[in-house]
Amino acid sequence: MMFTCGRAQAVWRAMGIWREIELLSGNLQSAWEILASAISRGGMANGLEVGFTELLLTGGWYIWWERRQTVHGE
Repeated sequence: MMFTCGRAQAVWRAMGIWREIELLSGNLQSAWEILASAISRGGMANGLEVGFTELLLTGGWYIWWERRQTVHGE
């Protein structure tokens, strides 16, 4: 869901890091593998003064929060 859902992909695109996620995912299968790869990669997000890992984790939280609102009607 974190990387395959259309809404999640829209969030990553809006944050400007979808291309980096696509490159990271390569032949990795699960979201956990992609997250682990991103965390170990570290570094800054392209064109932003924020760490890539921090941006990815914040985006993941936002996607979870949006989904929770939809599923639980909050």
